[in-house]
Amino acid sequence: MGILSSVGSFFGKIGRGVSAGWGQLLSIAKELTQRGLGFLGFSIIYLGLSVSVRKKLYLRVVVLRDEGHSLIADLAEVSSIIDYAESIFLSQANIDIVPVDGRFIEVSQYPAPTAALDVDCGIGLWTDDFGEAGDYFRMNSTAMFLRSQTGYGSSITAFIVRTIREDGGIKRGCSMTMFANYVGVSRLGLNNPPSRALANEIAHTYGLALLLHSSGNKNLMNINDLTGVNLTNFQKARLRNSPHVTYF
Repeated sequence: MGILSSVGSFFGKIGRGVSAGWGQLLSIAKELTQRGLGFLGFSIIYLGLSVSVRKKLYLRVVVLRDEGHSLIADLAEVSSIIDYAESIFLSQANIDIVPVDGRFIEVSQYPAPTAALDVDCGIGLWTDDFGEAGDYFRMNSTAMFLRSQTGYGSSITAFIVRTIREDGGIKRGCSMTMFANYVGVSRLGLNNPPSRALANEIAHTYGLALLLHSSGNKNLMNINDLTGVNLTNFQKARLRNSPHVTYF
């Protein structure tokens, strides 16, 4: 029984690794293809000519349960970060955040594995994508017919987790950027509402990656000013040019 268990565990790890690697390659391919097709629209917005036509992105927020079956977070606080993200994207980039199937919040029915409750950020999150945590997030991410397959207008799933760690500290949120369609927001990212943590991580996933993390004063991506919500024309163009952000 021990040998069979070890063999099963080995092939399980292989399967998770293949699934993660293939998923990341598909995400990158969809991202680059759609951005290339939308280059003209990007240029128009970058020049500051127009963001007048409203676009939309689809979001689902999954609140996890811990090992004792208790919810990780208060649902009212989760609603507050969704509301704040909606107001930021609408006011700054004329993007409407739309709930998948008419509801933003989904509550997990069963306890999540510890690996998905306490996650790493940066390179750690990328490597975790090949393990138990990444497998859990992919299996519980929201899929939309045709959108998820093509990448055009596909939804993003935000998981409310217990902690997110990086370099010995605790972070409010973390994103795989274009490598995956899910982000994490920790309980720390819900504190002192309204918190911009969810909006910041969505922005990372939709094009505002690490090179744009320390933009100007009162900017949404400025890690030294947690109250900033502003976006530059270039950032607006990157967001609206994302394959996840569409007209329908």
